[in-house]
Parts: sequence; C-alpha cells; structure tokens
Amino acid sequence: MTSKQIRYQIHKQKDGQKNSERLNIYLQNITNEGGSVKVCKYQDDNVKCLSISTSKMIKGFVGSHAEVIQIDTTFGLENSGHKLAAILYRNGSTGKGEVASLSFLADETKESYEFALGSLDYLLQHPPAVIIIDKVREDI
Repeated sequence: MTSKQIRYQIHKQKDGQKNSERLNIYLQNITNEGGSVKVCKYQDDNVKCLSISTSKMIKGFVGSHAEVIQIDTTFGLENSGHKLAAILYRNGSTGKGEVASLSFLADETKESYEFALGSLDYLLQHPPAVIIIDKVREDI
C-alpha cells in the first residue's frame, strides 16, 4: 500500500473518538485476538517505537518457515515524521510476499531497530537465515 492508501484507510475509520482513544481500542483488539503489541517510550513518555503483529501476521510467518526476510522502512507516511518499518517475507504456501510485522519508529537509532526486531519473539521459533535491509548504516 502507498502512504496515500494507508492514510485513506485510517481516515475511513474515524468517528467521534479522539485519536488516542481509537488507537488504544485498535491495539487492544489486536492483543485480544492473539496478536502482539509492544511499545518502547522515551523518558518523557512519548512513543519511540510501536511494533504491531496481528495474529494473522504471526501465524502466516510461523507457518511459512521463511528463510529470508526483508526489512524495509518507509518515509513521509504521516505528519509527525515517524517511519514505518515492515518485516516482509515470501510465503511459500501462497506464493506471495506478506508482512510479518509493522513498527512505527520515531527515529532510526540502533536502539529503535533493536527494540522493533526484539519485539518479534515469534521470529525465534524459526529464525531466518538471511535478513535483507534496504541500506547500510554504520551506526546500526
């Protein structure tokens, strides 16, 4: 999906609730349905990293036994400047590329990426042999 398509889908979900209330309900639903939501915050309580995996994402990845994953980070998704990092893999059962997890990152520090990857404990059930990233950073 493009950033425009994602914004459109989010806009369609709006009702009379405040953004934080809608987000809390959404994240709680993910957890209630067997998904994973992990949050890392700065000392001032602002979110540094939010990692989300729905139960479908988890089951799809674990069942795929994917040997290769790709981590891709998108910029300019929304106004606050957060980056969206996705972990992608090819599901041999469906023959399609799928998303294993989404993480919103306030920054691209080593700590943020370590938290995002560390929050994916289900990856340890079948760790990939190869991890592909879209750039090289010496500080990560």
